[in-house]
Amino acid sequence: MPLCYTNRRREKHWFRAVPTAKGGTRYYIVKSDQYPDLIEELPDGFEIHEQPQEGRVVFRKIVPRLVRESEVATVREAIEKLSRLNDVIVLGEGHEVQVWVSQFNYIDGEEENFSAEEAE
Repeated sequence: MPLCYTNRRREKHWFRAVPTAKGGTRYYIVKSDQYPDLIEELPDGFEIHEQPQEGRVVFRKIVPRLVRESEVATVREAIEKLSRLNDVIVLGEGHEVQVWVSQFNYIDGEEENFSAEEAE
């Protein structure tokens, strides 16, 4: 069964492996499962990453992560418990914890916060 990834916009993505003229392999991300050269598992050293800005899916080499998952979880839990934000992405990238706040949140709480799904 071909490898499939669904991003937060509920768009499905499949991954192709196409041989190059020099004997290497080039990977492509496609939105259809009708290609004959879809891969079934990730090659060693690669990961699927969804960019928090627009939900774009990329296929990249694994980025060394110096932040523990427990640290990312602590930040995520603190935001859920202490904040009125309801559309937030928390990532551990490199040596930092990144917090991405959606444009659909209204931080000072005077208006109701909408998630991306509610705003559509």
